[in-house]
Amino acid sequence: MKKLLGVLSATTLAIGTITPIVNFALYAPTQTITKQFSYKYNFNQFSLSDDDFKPVNGVLKAVYTSDDFTKSLTDCIQKMFDSIPEEQSNVYNIKKITTSFVNSTSYANNDVTSFNEAFKDANKDIKKMNIKNHRLEIEKYSDPASGPLYYVNVWVSIGGKEVRLFGGSSYKKFNSLKDIQKEFTNTFDLEIVMEVIIEGYDKTDWGIELPQNIDFQTKTQIINWFMMVDQTEMRNKIIDHINKEKKTKITKMDWPRNLYKAVLGPDGKYIVGDPIGDGFTLGKEYPYFYIGITSKDEANGEFKILVKNTPGPKEPIPEPED
Repeated sequence: MKKLLGVLSATTLAIGTITPIVNFALYAPTQTITKQFSYKYNFNQFSLSDDDFKPVNGVLKAVYTSDDFTKSLTDCIQKMFDSIPEEQSNVYNIKKITTSFVNSTSYANNDVTSFNEAFKDANKDIKKMNIKNHRLEIEKYSDPASGPLYYVNVWVSIGGKEVRLFGGSSYKKFNSLKDIQKEFTNTFDLEIVMEVIIEGYDKTDWGIELPQNIDFQTKTQIINWFMMVDQTEMRNKIIDHINKEKKTKITKMDWPRNLYKAVLGPDGKYIVGDPIGDGFTLGKEYPYFYIGITSKDEANGEFKILVKNTPGPKEPIPEPED
């Protein structure tokens, strides 16, 4: 073991005997995913009639709504909010809204910006959107050659503002009200930017400790021992532990840079104390310490692993053999 400690002390020699995982990533990793959510409503549930049209600003209009139509949209938005991880993402937006209506023709909604602003401003609280009066509006025009023509818009009131969810530049003319009484589907493309975060620390001992027959005297010795080839099983155990604690799927770790004192809190659990410098020696008065683990290619933050300090006998460190 004296020979091992000598190797741990000689950094240039140690680096030749281990395989460090060096990471030069400048930015924390993110993952962008897109999910689709749809709601449907069949307009044959509305009793459409030419008697319902009234002049509004010189245009004949009829308006149809129901609680079920509004609820179908509200439920869809709630599902989108529920799909956004609470701790992993505050960056999300609606990329597009696509409508399928009559003969399965799809229309991209040009008013997605208005909806998206209200969606993000609500901060995942459906009540803040204040969704009301989801409705079908039909405009009627008379064409001397072909007879009556009908144009469809779908609106909703969100936070006191009117947002169009179908119509506008997607105008499609209908020759009869019966042609409108079909299934209407809106599909939202929700883009979520996922940030993997492993920031945290252990509060209790879970089985990682220094070897009992080595008296580590420097921070560098501890880190070099930690990253030696024959400690691969221990490092894999730590990766599994972090994945379990943080619900992540990291597969590797960087070369550790930071050690910290472990301070016993009033509840009998440990908390992270001051950083340990290069010249500090962990004596028996420090039964535990922390080593900071990062995986910059795969995650943000540093998880601090609690390590049991088992100082060995005070013996001089031999010079490494030639």
